[in-house]
Amino acid sequence: MNDENKNLEFQQLCDAVFDGNATDEQIKQLEQLVLYSDELKQQYARMSHLHASLFLLSDQTGITNNTLLAQLQASTVDSGDSIAGPRSASTFQRVALAAMSLAVITLLSLLLLPANQTAPVEGFAQLITTKDTRWESSTFATDNLTRIGKGRLRISEGLVLIEFDNGMRIDVEGPADFELFDSERCKLHSGRLVAMIDSDLKGFIIETPNGILIDQGTSFGVNVVSDELTNLEVFDGQVDVEHFQSGAKTSLLESEAARITDSEIVHVDSPGELESIVDEKVVTRTLMQISTATGKSKDHWIQRNQAERKGSEDLLLLKSQPEFSSTGDFDRKIYLGFDLTQMANEEIDKASLQFTAVPTGMGFASFMPDATIAVYGLLDESLEDWESENLLWENAPGNSNINTEVDSDNTILVGTFVMKQGQQTGQFTITDQALQEFLKKDTNGLITFIAVCKTRPVDQQGLVLGFAGRNHASQPPPTLRFWLKE
Repeated sequence: MNDENKNLEFQQLCDAVFDGNATDEQIKQLEQLVLYSDELKQQYARMSHLHASLFLLSDQTGITNNTLLAQLQASTVDSGDSIAGPRSASTFQRVALAAMSLAVITLLSLLLLPANQTAPVEGFAQLITTKDTRWESSTFATDNLTRIGKGRLRISEGLVLIEFDNGMRIDVEGPADFELFDSERCKLHSGRLVAMIDSDLKGFIIETPNGILIDQGTSFGVNVVSDELTNLEVFDGQVDVEHFQSGAKTSLLESEAARITDSEIVHVDSPGELESIVDEKVVTRTLMQISTATGKSKDHWIQRNQAERKGSEDLLLLKSQPEFSSTGDFDRKIYLGFDLTQMANEEIDKASLQFTAVPTGMGFASFMPDATIAVYGLLDESLEDWESENLLWENAPGNSNINTEVDSDNTILVGTFVMKQGQQTGQFTITDQALQEFLKKDTNGLITFIAVCKTRPVDQQGLVLGFAGRNHASQPPPTLRFWLKE
């Protein structure tokens, strides 16, 4: 989209929002445009200021903006009265005044920049995605053409292209787990990538579980099959390899390939031999999966004030109230129980826990920053016989009265993931080693996980996060996947 079309779209979206005629999709589009464009941030600050001023002026003169009032009254909010209830005129004034003040502060900070200076653009690369890309998790926004910097992404399928400002390009092929440290270093935890680097840009480092690859101006492919095996093939130029365990160093030239294991670097005569090694490695692992809808598995969400419990029962809801909240009635946590009896005597090689996000229609994404979700394992196996119908805030095992915490004496952290601001769909997966170690210690065939939101919204009407539960009609419930050794 060129600048002229983007500005036209921005103007039309603003008009729709301020006139009260915007659809949910239009609001989401406007949010994305503003979040990732410093120029549009400035324009939006000016327009918000003007709109808020006119709103207050109309109220003071007795003229009612019926369209805006209707929109605000119909908005879904997570409040103590109802999910979608009217708000008083004084509340509208306070909201409008707060919006105006924020807009003024933002506008002044932008206008006070030197005339020849613009707001800095963060990041050092651009993300380009294919339409078939399926995301598991990401620490940065996943929209096409997003500016990115340091962060980590996991995809289950598809292709993600990362174009660096210096002209370098990396193609990450799903399934993959990839991490960017800066413009000169990254790490491929698992999966495949192809790097295309100009001959003038030497020294870029790709770290793998068992060694580092130092580009000397080339193009090459990497496949991290497991923590014990990485395959490397050089298409053009030269790649230097440094082995972690042995300290050995070697170089690969055009059309050369190597297998990097925990113990050694082995030069391979042809790429075809690498493929046979990959195939052999894959067939020695069996995949099994258990969801909260399997056997005696279960899931449930608890709320601090059960009398004010609101939300769809086919979803698992998550929220931590702001620090200034007087009651915290709407604090929510998620409990997952998995029946592992079919896993008896099996040796786990790798494990993952996956959540599928679903919009809740409750609260506002504007008030909810990037949210970190922490998942804990319950240590006391005698408490794992909880029943969904009877699980409450007061009797939930391992719970803490603090909305962002759990009982530290009876739980262990098994992993975290991040939901970017405004992100309400997609799949999020935990693959941390702590998860695997926790599962290995199970003795009774039942395990319990507790998910909490570590991030507090900036306003009480912040977005309620939701994930598909075992009764959801179309989306998969929380799922454990195991790769077993044969």
